[in-house]
Amino acid sequence: METKRKKYDLTFKLTVVKFAEQNSGEAAARHFSVDPKRVREWRKNKAERARLRGGGRKKASEELEVSVCEWLHSMRAKHLRVSRKMIRAKAKEVYATVSDGRDEESFTASAGWLDKFLRCNDFSVRRRTTVAQKDAKHFTEKLEVKLMQNISGVMVATSKNGWMNEELTADWLRRVVGKLNFAPRLLAWDSYHCHISAATKAELKRGYNITTAVIPGGCTKYIQAPDVVWNQPFKASLHESYDNWMAGDVDKEYTAGGNMRAPARRLLVSWVLQAWEKLDMERLKNSFKVCGLTVASDGSEDHLIHCFKEGEPCASGRELLVQARQAELAEAGEGEVEESDAEEEFANELVIEDRGDDDSDE
Repeated sequence: METKRKKYDLTFKLTVVKFAEQNSGEAAARHFSVDPKRVREWRKNKAERARLRGGGRKKASEELEVSVCEWLHSMRAKHLRVSRKMIRAKAKEVYATVSDGRDEESFTASAGWLDKFLRCNDFSVRRRTTVAQKDAKHFTEKLEVKLMQNISGVMVATSKNGWMNEELTADWLRRVVGKLNFAPRLLAWDSYHCHISAATKAELKRGYNITTAVIPGGCTKYIQAPDVVWNQPFKASLHESYDNWMAGDVDKEYTAGGNMRAPARRLLVSWVLQAWEKLDMERLKNSFKVCGLTVASDGSEDHLIHCFKEGEPCASGRELLVQARQAELAEAGEGEVEESDAEEEFANELVIEDRGDDDSDE
């Protein structure tokens, strides 16, 4: 009868090999009740597979490692926040200047490279240490700025709590939207209270020639152009500006205690302007079609509406839109027929009256 071959895990094999190295192969075989031949095989395999010191893939650049390490230590000495994204950006910047690097395009400072760099140099993720190191989201989502002059292409206003209100909405309509456009316009915005208040509605009646469309609560992620298409690249650009500022030494101020202050509000506004200018204009235009705001009224562009696409939450809405459009056309057609009948009847009455007048004259 054939005996079943035993299986041993790696931990057991290494334990046996270690015992054999300290004593002998025969002693290890007797102590662990295994075949001496297996002990010899395991010892041989370990010797063949032993990794030589300094083996493996070479570093991209020794100069790079040293420079980035020194930069990291200097940032931490100043109690400054350093993110993984900032380290990768700094590494690519330094790699372009090193003398022992290979092809510059081949080094991308990948996430894998960063993990190995941090591990080999005993760096670890740490908590933020100063108020100025709050994430960029703190500055981009609740941006409160004072009125500033001489910033080309930007109009800046503020409220006491940093939130939009009726006064700022009216100010935005007057200074940004303006009344110097005689063509009819559509203003689509969410149902935030200052957008639908009586004061705002009254302001919109003062010669703007604007029709408003209010997006119901919870629906902006489906049919509001920024949320659907370009908010992500816009905010990503803001985060990139913030990370670059943190990694550099320009436009920074420090307290008497040596802690770095938050970025100046004027600098934040310039980041917003840069992020806006980076957006692709065609992408902005197409975003309104993607949200169904500027698609052709004949239904030929309904396939462009994102939330109506297959697999999206509102996929059934496309058929409902077709039905609504057909019902509207049918209603309009009935109105045209009734109007035509009335005109024809009126014309016939005029003819009869004319003939009657002619007969009486005879």
